Amino acid sequence: MFSVPNLATLTLVLLDLAVLGSAIDPAFTIPSSYAPTSRACPSTPLIRSTNASSVLQLSAAEQAWIAKRDAVTSPLWTSYLNGTGVWTSGSAPAGFVPPRVSLAVSGGGLRAMTYGASVLSQLDSRITPAPVHAGVLQLATYFAGLSGGSWLVSLMYLNDFPAMTNLTLLNTWDPQFDLLTPDGDIGDSTIHRFVDSIGFYKNVLDGVEAKDNAGYPVGLTDFWAGLIAAHLPPNVASAGNDSTSAFTPPFSQIANTVPVANASVPLPFLTTCQRSAGETQVSVLSNVWEISPFEVGSANNAVRSFIQTAYLGTNMSIGSPTQSTCTTNLDQTAFLSGASSSLFNIPLAALATDSSAFTLISDLAKKITGAGEDTAEFPNPFAALPAVNASISSASTIRLVDGGEGGQNIPLRPMLARSDVVIAVDGSADTTYNYPNATSIIVSAQYSVWMDDPVDSFPPVPKTPDAFVAQGLNTRVAVFGCGAAVNASDTYKGPVIIYVPNSAPGANLTTYTFDFTAAETTAFFDGAPAAVSGGLSSADAATCFACALLAPSFRNNTALLAQSSKCQTCLSSWCWNGSTEGEPGWVGVPATKNYNGVSFPPPLISSGIPLSLFENAAVTNRVGGRAAVLASAVLVAFLLI
Repeated sequence: MFSVPNLATLTLVLLDLAVLGSAIDPAFTIPSSYAPTSRACPSTPLIRSTNASSVLQLSAAEQAWIAKRDAVTSPLWTSYLNGTGVWTSGSAPAGFVPPRVSLAVSGGGLRAMTYGASVLSQLDSRITPAPVHAGVLQLATYFAGLSGGSWLVSLMYLNDFPAMTNLTLLNTWDPQFDLLTPDGDIGDSTIHRFVDSIGFYKNVLDGVEAKDNAGYPVGLTDFWAGLIAAHLPPNVASAGNDSTSAFTPPFSQIANTVPVANASVPLPFLTTCQRSAGETQVSVLSNVWEISPFEVGSANNAVRSFIQTAYLGTNMSIGSPTQSTCTTNLDQTAFLSGASSSLFNIPLAALATDSSAFTLISDLAKKITGAGEDTAEFPNPFAALPAVNASISSASTIRLVDGGEGGQNIPLRPMLARSDVVIAVDGSADTTYNYPNATSIIVSAQYSVWMDDPVDSFPPVPKTPDAFVAQGLNTRVAVFGCGAAVNASDTYKGPVIIYVPNSAPGANLTTYTFDFTAAETTAFFDGAPAAVSGGLSSADAATCFACALLAPSFRNNTALLAQSSKCQTCLSSWCWNGSTEGEPGWVGVPATKNYNGVSFPPPLISSGIPLSLFENAAVTNRVGGRAAVLASAVLVAFLLI
């Protein structure tokens, strides 16, 4: 007879084998090329512009989907809350309306992706044995990712949203296989991995060349997309497997997969930011772009327009196609995820102005940067559109880069506008030890002020990273926006943020580490229960997390809070109390110190890949060597195109 631990292990193995062996969702059409295709344009408008409003205006498709999702989550809320012992009476009071919840996973490369995956493992009711917070994932309406977080979103939805465990991650993405050399054998030297992956590089190069020959702009992000594609369906990275393609299903087709079409899982979003004409790096004022299976665009006042995702890349003028056919297949998932994680412009901008660099390298960097080939670039869907800012309507293309370059490394903006509660999963490397200090939270709070968002669009938070660290808010679950639930004089009524920072021992590998050993990946999953539970016992942690989810309900109706003595206790310890401990007397991170959102030029957050990364010999061998070999090969290939 199996013992309980062995039964649990066997269940997990069978679950992960089922995921590994399952065919790709029939709703997906596997492209035969990386090059975009075309088909007859639909009779409905491709572009949707919104007017200036304090309320986000959603597309008809998203509104219809939300109605379906609400019908799915409503009974789940009842069973979830009854299981956590939140209500003193044992059941929810009459008239209780549950909040709308979103998940937002930060950037930070493979570290952020793996940390995000480990947090999912603690929130999913399908995991056996059940984690402390089982069922929270099933309550979420949205799931957003940025940069490394976008890889997790892509992986989940191209694999029909599997129950994420350590074994699931190994059987799908498999962090043991280097992102830069996906067909190399585990443990081989850099040069051996590179040689083993030459066949795959040729496939990537052929795809980029086909896109270029089709008349679409190409750049380094297209090569990057090919590397990401090696870890996504229909490709599976494995030793000695020269993947037959670097193509992934269109992101728009996720809407047609069974889980999303039935609204049985959250709606996926990727976020990125826009680099404007004349810039080499984006500033803290850059427009935030959001990507869903339905639409691509920005809710920023300068844009306030969206194009149907399936037709991204169509040449447009004044909101209409310039031809009788529309572009399709440009929205391949790996390309959009690559756009969310495209950081090439930062080192290239440094090389272009580095007097110590070889002239050939410096000139090449200037050429690539000047042409926008260091970004994710596509035809401007809002060309000549009156609704957008003139600097955007006059551009021939849109250029997108890593969503964290503007300092907002957690995809909060599109989620806060749609949600009552956002679970912010932060796997950033803000400190010298590669752990977060809430820089992204602070910059996002500042951005909300700079963009003149409605007063209640962002909750009050500490003013600097120093304050976050001094108050220990970067190492535990912290809730922001509790308002009158903990302070009767606090009038805040907007969305609540549940901040879940990475603090797991051993889960602090550098952003530029492109493969993890099995032991390193395990460290994330081993540390996840504590990271999501705030250091409490299982029963108390389950109750307090449920109370955090209900914070906006309690805040807006304090009589409701009186019916949950447990939540009164939980919120008093988990909610931020407005402390000024550690405040240095100014607002922002060092780059945005007291910036008012008006002075020109606006500050830059990223100044380049830190040279300190290569001071450690072990890191140099593991990261720098592989990156240098691949970068050289890509640049040479780029010259050939």
